[in-house]
Amino acid sequence: METSEIFKQAVNDFKNAYVQAQQQTRKYNAPITYNFETPEKARFKAVVYFKNNRCAWYYSFDLVKNNGVTHVDEYVGLVKLLRLIKNKVGEFNTALIFASIDKIAMPATSKYDYCIAKFSSNGQFIERPDTGFKLDQKNNVLQLSWLELHPKMLIKK
Repeated sequence: METSEIFKQAVNDFKNAYVQAQQQTRKYNAPITYNFETPEKARFKAVVYFKNNRCAWYYSFDLVKNNGVTHVDEYVGLVKLLRLIKNKVGEFNTALIFASIDKIAMPATSKYDYCIAKFSSNGQFIERPDTGFKLDQKNNVLQLSWLELHPKMLIKK
């Protein structure tokens, strides 16, 4: 085969590829999958009411790994929720943080009926009682006796 024939064939192949690329492709709507990770243990749950009438729940991730050993640190979980609320300031109307009184708080089985904090749309505290944490062996946990002294819902309208 001569060089000119190879060039002509290459040009034809390119033209065919270009024409084929211009054709309508089949429409494909990929299914939307959401992979939300639910924590194994969560003492706190944040409920955020957004300005676009959407509501979202966020759980605290209380398990912390340190040198390959897993510990429960509910204080760190609360700090993570507070950071999340701080990052969403301006997007929501109200944000609430609830706590569970169960000894082992798990999102699937626990009731989060103690409201410990309420935030306005600018991120300012509307209500916030002083929370108490204690060191239980190597775990930093919320004092459940403190929750029992406070009413279940601290929300005032």
